[in-house]
Amino acid sequence: MGEIRKCKYEELDDVIELSSFAFQYEANPDIIANIRSRLKPEHIWGYFDEDKLVSMASLLPLEVMIHNQVFSMGGVAGVASWPEHRRKGIVKQLLKKALSEMKEKEMTVSMLAPFSFAFYRKYGWETLSEYKKYTISKSHFPKIKSEIGTFIRYRKIQDCWQLLNEIYEQYTAKYNGLLKRDENWWFQRVFQEQYNIQVYYNELGSPEGYLLFKVKDRQMNVKEMVFLNEKARTQLWRLIIQHDSMIEKVQLTAPVDDPLSFVLSDPTFEQEMNSYFMMRIVDVEQFIREYPFYASGVKQQFMITVKDEFAEWNDGLFDIQIDENGKARVHKVSFCAQHEMVDTSIHCSIQSLSSLLSGFQSVETLYQLGKMDGPEEQIHHFGFLIPKKTTYFMDFF
Repeated sequence: MGEIRKCKYEELDDVIELSSFAFQYEANPDIIANIRSRLKPEHIWGYFDEDKLVSMASLLPLEVMIHNQVFSMGGVAGVASWPEHRRKGIVKQLLKKALSEMKEKEMTVSMLAPFSFAFYRKYGWETLSEYKKYTISKSHFPKIKSEIGTFIRYRKIQDCWQLLNEIYEQYTAKYNGLLKRDENWWFQRVFQEQYNIQVYYNELGSPEGYLLFKVKDRQMNVKEMVFLNEKARTQLWRLIIQHDSMIEKVQLTAPVDDPLSFVLSDPTFEQEMNSYFMMRIVDVEQFIREYPFYASGVKQQFMITVKDEFAEWNDGLFDIQIDENGKARVHKVSFCAQHEMVDTSIHCSIQSLSSLLSGFQSVETLYQLGKMDGPEEQIHHFGFLIPKKTTYFMDFF
């Protein structure tokens, strides 16, 4: 029998060796130094066979924005096993350990970048976000004549990360699922590579957008294009167009609700839709207590039966009372009392509940697909109390 425990500092070389093999990157000295600077042994669960690391999963303590509210989030990353130890249920055990730690540390949600959506759905995670990937040739660039405001170029992230973060945090109000970033995240994650940094200031001198990008082989690759209003978006595009003597095309990503194809005179540029990160509610009771429901002015009560085979504390019937201000009280109904109320409750899996409350799917869609069952009027009434906002995720871990 193997042993599951946190890794030790002297085992970080084994972690990097497994990571470089599993994720197929060249572990040269610069990459190793960069990875080692980010690794914390206390964040890494390992499965050891006779003190040899054979499988691992990292748990990162992060925060995510949902309806303008900060939620404590456990980021699952670096899940890997040596091939000879795969398909033995080891990763399942590591995920179970990680979820238990998340609950203990009051991390109410968890997110990850899946190698397989089907694999992680088995354990309660569900799609959080999608994004559009644009490849736009120079001939499709918009025609922008007016010049409003100014741009300032920053050479070093040290000189501007707080400014970028200020703009970014205002941008997070538009979407559900964006990370709350700190200084380390900007330095170690956003700027793992060197980017050109341009900040847009409006005519009154207030910063309203920024562009992080690279130009190589006559193509501009935009890492982040963040804007607070349409005027700022237009001027960021003007900046891109100003590179037309150097580039033939630009590549960038955008939220699924981005209206660029409607804005451009010729919308026949290359667009891809991609599924991205996944999320699951770690603790139904705590998450719903913190969740900002719509303030209807009337007290509401709902009985919801949640199916969660991987986190038994979420599996069962919940009595949810939402006051006139959208604040919820919730408790899990005892097993003895469940049989009297379960037939009249709303039924859904932890995946469907996560998808609904994150904003990725509507209650109408879940009901039509048979992912949510029960009294139709109650289901739609519950859906009415959930604020509407598009999900989006820009980072990676």
